[in-house]
Amino acid sequence: GTAVYFTELQSGLVRKLDKASQAVTTLAGRAYGRDDNAAGYNGAAVVDGPRLTTARLSTWPLIANDGTNVYVAEGVGEILRRIDGTTGDVTTVAGAPYWGSNDDGLGTAAHFDGMRAIAYGNNAFYVGSYGCIRQVDAIVYSVTTIAGDCDTAGYGNAPVGTDARFSWFGALAVVGNTLYAADSNDVVRAISLTPPYAVSLAFGSPGVTGSTDGSGGTVL
Repeated sequence: GTAVYFTELQSGLVRKLDKASQAVTTLAGRAYGRDDNAAGYNGAAVVDGPRLTTARLSTWPLIANDGTNVYVAEGVGEILRRIDGTTGDVTTVAGAPYWGSNDDGLGTAAHFDGMRAIAYGNNAFYVGSYGCIRQVDAIVYSVTTIAGDCDTAGYGNAPVGTDARFSWFGALAVVGNTLYAADSNDVVRAISLTPPYAVSLAFGSPGVTGSTDGSGGTVL
């Protein structure tokens, strides 16, 4: 693409870096100070809306884009929001603010808890919540848990995604038909994006830290 999008974890802003000119502009949100309650869902009465006048984003936003719009997973607000790529207007498409559970469902009837990573690929968003991975359809925004157990953290691979166990997620990435997930077990796991979403170890050794290059389980 022609631009890089990034978030400011404490200010609640989504910003755009033009690759050609190196100019940085604010795409959505409004910066706030330490004592400003207007930001995000932290006490604000108005949340979605025009990009710079009404919309508020909570702290700890995570970002992905589908080539047209920018999406923000709010690790504090526990919602997925769409920033229109043309107007910059902000709309909540999945989750309910501060709900604190991981119920599957359609759009804002679904809930998130502990959002820590997001990736886009194959017409879906993938959100890493505490202990589980949620798939969000990019058209209707239905939310489905495809791997892990949202109530039980740990470590374990399995031929059926929901039988596997994860802990806190550090990053997600989609490559072809595979979702790669780095979690706090010090490993990177590979999740097939074909049901039943088999989970296998890609790199690292669970619970073993280090900086050793290599392949597969030899990487630390």
